[in-house]
Amino acid sequence: MATTNDFPPNTIDSVDALPSPSPASAGPAAIPGRPRVFLSFTGGKDCTLVLHLLSASCEIAQLVTFSPRDKPFLAHPLPLIQRQAKALGIPHKVCYIEHPTTSAPGAVHAAPTDPSNSPFVRAYREWFVQFVQKDGVRAIATGDIEDVCNGFMGRAAEGSGLVVLAPLWRRGREGLLDMVAKESIRPLITCVALNLIAEPLARKLCGSYLLDVLDLLKSATRLDNGGPVDLCGENGEFHTMCLDGRLFKQPVQVEGLQTITEDGRFLYLKMADGGA
Repeated sequence: MATTNDFPPNTIDSVDALPSPSPASAGPAAIPGRPRVFLSFTGGKDCTLVLHLLSASCEIAQLVTFSPRDKPFLAHPLPLIQRQAKALGIPHKVCYIEHPTTSAPGAVHAAPTDPSNSPFVRAYREWFVQFVQKDGVRAIATGDIEDVCNGFMGRAAEGSGLVVLAPLWRRGREGLLDMVAKESIRPLITCVALNLIAEPLARKLCGSYLLDVLDLLKSATRLDNGGPVDLCGENGEFHTMCLDGRLFKQPVQVEGLQTITEDGRFLYLKMADGGA
């Protein structure tokens, strides 16, 4: 999965909805009380932080992972996500997204050609409608920090009756990482983009805990433009999976080997037994 604009501040542990440019914007008053919320969950640091922050004000009724059937994510292995959910003691559901076979690999994170009603947007919207009508959910929370997908979640929620919550939206990176540390969350770097970070540094990062290598990231520069590396990986520099935290009933153990993808684009941690 990788700048900050000024937005009106919102309380980090409040039920705040995704601000513009999302078409699903709404204020905190749109969902008073303690709403039932689903959390869009990949197991990474951002959604795990949202889980910890919103647990006091919302009922996190279920973790939901949106996934194509035919393209496993190397950075976020589904078996490992399922183990995380078990360690958290929260119900988990995999929501498979069907998309045309002509879609490019990785289209899950690309802006659809028809931004308002593409097959991909409609597939998410169908799930959102089900969440509202069958599960009685009022909102879905996301770990989005920046608008890297052209307001995708907000567009998908249009007309579904579901409010999108994004409590991390455009917040300072060091402040977010301070909160990760405060919640005792342990994000493991599982994938590094080799077109953005040089391989010698990538090998120091992959398989390390994010909070242990912050000094390396702060001094690093991106290969593509010479700019700084986003400390939360919002430009796609790296991805994480969280193995422990305040809400975990027990830590998750993993073993893996550093592996470069066949196309040479990524260094990732190849999990033993796929992370199961």
